Amino acid sequence: MKTVSRQIDTTEQLMHLAQAFHREGYTLYAVGGWVRDHLLGRTPGDLDVASKASPDQVKAMFDLDDRVMIMPRSLPMGTLIIRVDHTMEVEYTCFRSEAYKRDGSHCPEVVTYPVSLEEDALRRDFTVNALYYDILDSSVMDTVGGLSDLEHNRLRAVRAPREVFIEDALRILRLCRQAADLDAEVEADTLEGAKDMAHLMVNLSNERIGAEVHKLLMTKGNLQRGLELMATLGTDDTLGHPLTTESILRCTKAPRHSVLRFAALLWEHNPRETMALARRLCLGAELVADIGFILSHRSLEQEDMPWFMVQCGFKRMGMLLDFHAHVLGADVIGHRKLLAQMVAGGAVDRAEDLDIDGKAIMEALGIAPSQEIGKVKRALLYHVAHHPEDNRRDRLLTLVQNGQLPQIS
Repeated sequence: MKTVSRQIDTTEQLMHLAQAFHREGYTLYAVGGWVRDHLLGRTPGDLDVASKASPDQVKAMFDLDDRVMIMPRSLPMGTLIIRVDHTMEVEYTCFRSEAYKRDGSHCPEVVTYPVSLEEDALRRDFTVNALYYDILDSSVMDTVGGLSDLEHNRLRAVRAPREVFIEDALRILRLCRQAADLDAEVEADTLEGAKDMAHLMVNLSNERIGAEVHKLLMTKGNLQRGLELMATLGTDDTLGHPLTTESILRCTKAPRHSVLRFAALLWEHNPRETMALARRLCLGAELVADIGFILSHRSLEQEDMPWFMVQCGFKRMGMLLDFHAHVLGADVIGHRKLLAQMVAGGAVDRAEDLDIDGKAIMEALGIAPSQEIGKVKRALLYHVAHHPEDNRRDRLLTLVQNGQLPQIS
């Protein structure tokens, strides 16, 4: 084991937890990506902590501590949620070892805890994610060579790569994502092991695949590296079609926005098949609908652009303009100017945002509730699209009372 002294800023709440563990004879470690990102000078994500104390022992430590709340996360896996002062929340896991089905499905058949730190490190995926920070001692524990790999910007499996990937084939996609996040090279044996085990991804749930692809597309790192690695490893089968040089380059042009990057990645394929894929990957109804919207509007040529913008919705119209500008290289300056003028002038993209309601329309026309109210609102929405300054109650009432509404289909 290599031990390196490193000072990482921690909160008083985390120190409170570490001191409680120390009083009971245990060392509390921060683990995984939080440690890695701190060492790289990056903004860390969620904090995970671990020690040799069992979940029951952890609960007993804080029975009389009003500052700490313990909640079960997955007791069979030795995992708890620890909340301190209602402001800091960490996931705690007892050092454990796991034995998996050999089909890549991430279904542990045997979970054993507590085990040693060294054994716990070997259940993880890549060496740079298997670093342990002793919170009280301000030192990093490295049993698998993660510090050297971090220094050389290298991703390497913690054990024989085929064994790492056969336990959970999603680690192959995670390799692509972390290569993008860290803009890191993949060690040769790890790369070959990922290639050899890529066929096991058929045993993964679509939801897990979709979530990992989503994370990759939202990377702040080198997206092109991650997508090219997907193609190299054959994991682009999860997208229903091979990734081409053109689709990868198109995706890298898109702003860091999930809708725009998914649409760019899938742009050259049949929209109906693409939408079926998006739904299959469990991307969420709103995201799927927005991707479909972008893919179904391949041209900005419209006879009536103000009305088109209202029908699309201003938020979606903004996304569409961003896509055509950044991804397709279209000149959208005039469209952006029009949209800005409409919004600033008072145009709205929802009937309920008109400065008149259904009751006022019924009173003005002397009618009972009926479908006619919706038709009138739609006509007013059309009018306001072209005359934003008319979105005032008195002006809209005048239009209704005088029958000055446009006829629209």
